[in-house]
Amino acid sequence: MSNPHVSVVMAVYNAQEYVSDAIDSILCQTYNDFEFIIVEDGSSDDSLNIIQAYSDPRIKVIRNKENLKLIKSLNLGLQKACGRYIVRMDADDVSRPDRIEKQVNYMEAHPDCVLCGTSYKTFGSGMTSKSIVYPSDGQDIHYHMLSNTYFLHPSTCFRREVVEKQSLKYREDFLHVEDHWFFFELLHHGVGHIMKDVLLDYRIHDQNVSVVHTAKQLITQNAIRIKIAEHYGLTFKTSEEVKEYLSFLLVMKPQPHQESSVELSGDCGIFLTLLDNLKILSDNSHNEVVVKNILRAIQKIVPLFCGFRLKDFRAILDHPLCKEAFTENRSRLWHYAKCVLGMHYDFNEILSFNHD
Repeated sequence: MSNPHVSVVMAVYNAQEYVSDAIDSILCQTYNDFEFIIVEDGSSDDSLNIIQAYSDPRIKVIRNKENLKLIKSLNLGLQKACGRYIVRMDADDVSRPDRIEKQVNYMEAHPDCVLCGTSYKTFGSGMTSKSIVYPSDGQDIHYHMLSNTYFLHPSTCFRREVVEKQSLKYREDFLHVEDHWFFFELLHHGVGHIMKDVLLDYRIHDQNVSVVHTAKQLITQNAIRIKIAEHYGLTFKTSEEVKEYLSFLLVMKPQPHQESSVELSGDCGIFLTLLDNLKILSDNSHNEVVVKNILRAIQKIVPLFCGFRLKDFRAILDHPLCKEAFTENRSRLWHYAKCVLGMHYDFNEILSFNHD
């Protein structure tokens, strides 16, 4: 295939137990115009033999002579990709048959979208499966990049042209959370979207990165959170300010919902709980900078959640933390009106914590 429309990129290392499920799920897609780049990263098990047993011409195998680890392998896959869109896949997961078709159709219909993820269903031995659906609004997604990423890495599809023009790649200093910074940079050049369709089955097992490297992942994740905050102009003078800012992000972390649940932006109860947590953090903080940042954040966050019913707005706006935030801002009625009318702020303003 000389000019495939899509490049599926998957790195494989010692995945003999699952890799055939992953490969089969891609080869059985309803969308056929793709190349399947599999980077075999020097496995010591039978992974390579399993891969080589496939004769499908869409498969292109890259063999690393030694184990280069995930980030280098993914970057190698990005370099070799020639499709208009790059679809990520992991060797232990399963894509639904219409995954690529639905993601490509969405990207084609939304040229401003540079990154498209999907909802997903967890599964694994001895666990109860559940579907995970994150809010799909681009502005909400971008805001929460401060803390984490809504996008499940192996569910994503993004534009190769943007990656090439901006020389984007996964950074080795962000091991185990390399996707967070990569997506943050990618979203500087367009919007992101997460489809409500469950298009990936995400396998949970004892070798998941989040299980094996939990401590290292947290350290690196915090480094990215600080780097993103500094990108938006928020500076820290002491380690205590850093600690309290990270505590602030912890209570701001988005929570997934099962299939039957409403979206985060439409669930007043979840947002009130978040406000309660922020109020506790604010009341117990002896750092004026942190308290001021919390109040400013509330001033900016509330208008984002404009999907509430009027009575829900009243409950939110009656919350002590909202009253304090909007009263301090001296333009309470204007902010209330913006909320009720469902008007959005400029996103850059929302993240400018350090500006009055």
